[in-house]
Amino acid sequence: MIKRKKIILKLTATHLLLIIICLLINFPILWMIATSFKGSGEALQFPPSFLPEKPTFDNYKFIWINMKFSKYFANSVYISGMTVLLALIIGTTAGYAFARLYIRRKQQLLISILFFRMLPPILFIIPLFFLLQKIGLFDRLEGVILSLTTIALPFAIWMMKNYFETIPREIGEAATIDGCSKFQAFYRIMLPLARPAIAATAVFCFLSAWNEFMFANTLIHSETKRTLVVALYAYVGEFLIEWNKLMSASILTMIPVIIFFFLIHKHLSSGFSGGSVKG
Repeated sequence: MIKRKKIILKLTATHLLLIIICLLINFPILWMIATSFKGSGEALQFPPSFLPEKPTFDNYKFIWINMKFSKYFANSVYISGMTVLLALIIGTTAGYAFARLYIRRKQQLLISILFFRMLPPILFIIPLFFLLQKIGLFDRLEGVILSLTTIALPFAIWMMKNYFETIPREIGEAATIDGCSKFQAFYRIMLPLARPAIAATAVFCFLSAWNEFMFANTLIHSETKRTLVVALYAYVGEFLIEWNKLMSASILTMIPVIIFFFLIHKHLSSGFSGGSVKG
């Protein structure tokens, strides 16, 4: 009986400690949510109050309607979605080729791709700026998509290549014996088996594209083509920051990432572990 009470007390203390840690870690997000429902005066008052005295949705209405937030939202969704799509199409096919096909100097090519990923992205800003100007894609969302896809591809290729190597070759050979071509074996057999790695790669590419500031701010000049991250930065004034509206915009910016994560979170753990086993 005494031993059982000790176990209960130990579990209770452990769970209380975990709850306190979780609250401390998530306190900035909770503060953002609370501030987003405050009026302008209450958001700037000192000492500050955590819970809003008169909760209001006016900040969200103002952000969505008056700040062209819906337009910036659509731009970010388009850029992130197309970046994920292109990175997955190229990354899965290239990863499968590196894992299963004979390629001359394969190891040198893989090392070159990895070296490209290790370089800081800021090195590519000026070359991309002049390149996109010459081909007519400067100040266009498509130019940002191509730039972000280029940055995301090394991770996508290595991730998919490592995961395909964990799938037994006998599966593909059995499909070939049953009459499938190499493309059919890849499309019908390998891709369904690689869904965890595809999900993990999609999350990485989506987060990288959604949170990208440097490329979107440099390669886009028109105000109507801004992304959410750039719009949030532009909203910070020189002398005054309306924290309640800025927090509302930040919450709206976080929602798509959370939704995207919950849609494919089932595949993430196996995808990351499978893609990092072999190199």
